[in-house]
Amino acid sequence: MIEKNNWEGKTIYEDKLLNKYTISFIENLHNCEVVKILKHFYVKDKEIDAILYCRTLNKGLMRKVGIELKEVDLEKAVVQAVERRDFFNYFYIITNAYFYIGEAFRKLVLNSPNLLKEMITKSVGMISVIEYENGKNECFLILPSKFKRDAVEIETDRKIKEFIGGRHEAVL
Repeated sequence: MIEKNNWEGKTIYEDKLLNKYTISFIENLHNCEVVKILKHFYVKDKEIDAILYCRTLNKGLMRKVGIELKEVDLEKAVVQAVERRDFFNYFYIITNAYFYIGEAFRKLVLNSPNLLKEMITKSVGMISVIEYENGKNECFLILPSKFKRDAVEIETDRKIKEFIGGRHEAVL
């Protein structure tokens, strides 16, 4: 499997959704500390907006969180998240489209009920972010992502294991 980062050095507008507020929110949700963030990697020809490598606070186990960042096209985000879910212990769509999430889910129910069912079955989570003018963000959990023990290992996992140390049993 070839993994590569083709976006290094480029500014991607949606990247602003992954910030200290959303990272802290995920850390609190899963009682962990983010120790490494990789952005815009291709794994098996599928782009991952971000990979968060975390260490649990209680046992020091490594967890891998996949992130899909989307501002508007939530249906596309769901398709991408479902396709990529198997590589991660947790997976979240992070969006600032809080003002029309209800409408987006209604469209999924009407137009793509199987996709919505797959999102729920595969436990793809969703976090909505409100960005205030003063620079602060507020995060809301729309759907949780449940732990997936048998996440498919990717090459980067071994490098990160060496980088952070600790036990890695959750993704091997």
